[in-house]
Amino acid sequence: MSCHPDPDRFPLIDNPASPFYKNQLLQELQNAGVSKLDTQQHKNYNFQRAWGYWIVTGETDKKIAQIIYNDPIGKLFIRTNGWCTNMDPNNVDKVNCYHIDTKVALKRFIEIINSY
Repeated sequence: MSCHPDPDRFPLIDNPASPFYKNQLLQELQNAGVSKLDTQQHKNYNFQRAWGYWIVTGETDKKIAQIIYNDPIGKLFIRTNGWCTNMDPNNVDKVNCYHIDTKVALKRFIEIINSY
């Protein structure tokens, strides 16, 4: 059951079963700087869309993880290993996942990893 009074007017873009899901996912990745439209991978990272955020998996070098963490956008909207309070990468054994909360933060994440 939908909370919206007219649920058929709006595609379920965050539902992987929806035909709109993959197009929306790939469009957001392209807008963030990922050039290939037929993949959800970039460098050594895999991108998945969760209900309200992006899940990015792939091991990150501690130096790059620290740059992401210290970035003003990263500090607020790119959560190391998915921790809700954004854990300092120096306090974990390894960084192999991020939860990214906004499109601006997704774009910033791509910019940082592309520069290394």
